[in-house]
Amino acid sequence: MCHKIIGPISCRLLLSWAASAAPRRDDPPPALYCASAVGDKSVYEVTRGPYSWESVSEVTDARHNGAARIVTVRETRDYGASESYRIEVSDKGVYLVGEGDAALESPECYLRLPVTKGDTWETAHRLDGETYATKYTVGEEAEIEVPAGKFRCIRIESEFVFNGVSYTRTRWRAARCGTVKEVVVGQEGGRTVDVRTTVLKSFAPGGK
Repeated sequence: MCHKIIGPISCRLLLSWAASAAPRRDDPPPALYCASAVGDKSVYEVTRGPYSWESVSEVTDARHNGAARIVTVRETRDYGASESYRIEVSDKGVYLVGEGDAALESPECYLRLPVTKGDTWETAHRLDGETYATKYTVGEEAEIEVPAGKFRCIRIESEFVFNGVSYTRTRWRAARCGTVKEVVVGQEGGRTVDVRTTVLKSFAPGGK
């Protein structure tokens, strides 16, 4: 259940390659803060309490829909679980628009563009028959160091309540690749009941 609540981490949830790889003409604009080229592959290390696992997110399809780009991502965890989701990326922002074969009734906005410190918005998400609201706030820009290297990131804070547990989620996003780090904390009755940290181990850019 925790995996579903927290959601995919690639865009919904990266770039040591940036210093050596010259941008290609058909690369998506870096300001999109999301992996959106076919073949983009992000490897994450996830830690939750005493447990840890590896998660791999790969862009399997990307096509234009007017001014937007619809990106399909397959996320696979090393213990066998996998899922796919679809992201709409444009100069307006990054939106979750589908999970598996189903389209969301109401797209969930992960990031509004252009990025403005202090900007806030709310978006709705439906899970297991329950609809809950998530409030997002844009924080400071900062340099973040993870196993994949150092990245200049924007910080996105979000808050939501699900099944009586209050969650706070902090994501650090880098241009072109998306999520570099994510920390999720769940609290219930004034005590911490869940902590999950995700960091980028590597990113390999795709071809188109």
